Amino acid sequence: MTTLALPMISLIPEEVEKELRDIVRDDYCNLKELERIVLVLAHRLGKINNTDIQHYSETHPRDIGDCPKNLVDKGWLEKSGNTRGTNYSLPNFQPTVTHEDDQQNSDHLESSSDHLESSSDHLGLSSDHFDRLVDIAKISREKKKLPSSQTKAIILELCQEDYLTLEQLARIIDRSIPTMRRLLKELVEEESLILKYSNKLTHPHQAYKKK
Repeated sequence: MTTLALPMISLIPEEVEKELRDIVRDDYCNLKELERIVLVLAHRLGKINNTDIQHYSETHPRDIGDCPKNLVDKGWLEKSGNTRGTNYSLPNFQPTVTHEDDQQNSDHLESSSDHLESSSDHLGLSSDHFDRLVDIAKISREKKKLPSSQTKAIILELCQEDYLTLEQLARIIDRSIPTMRRLLKELVEEESLILKYSNKLTHPHQAYKKK
């Protein structure tokens, strides 16, 4: 997996910083570098584990293991799972779905033709391009439950020629942001997708393309 550089605190996108400040409150400016990395990763990826953190920090693994535990004690992270299956996420952050079969109806965005037509401008795509991508994702839009492998194959086909953002893919495939974030994370880790801004994980216009 390619290691990506996270931005300094002053370069964190405004919307991300605001959400983290809401959680950390007055202690935000006193965050240590590793704590900042952990919180930004949790915001960006939804759920993280110690292995995720190790990709973005040269800190000793023992200290990496202690950091999220301390953040849990402070109420800045929530813990789920046990031992090697332990994950961490931001409080009140919509949890990442671990199995497509566990998706709720809320995982799906509105998919009426009127909604799609009016949304294409917001996606920054031409109408023709948007319609072509929606056609590729047709089976995903029609079925609420698909195996992750099949959904990933659709993502790769969509990203064959152009970089697409998390929001664009979620809208086109008709999946929730947390679900799409998880799938994109896995595809990047599998080196099936490349990042448009490989040196800045939290870039506000981050996008993905098939490798």
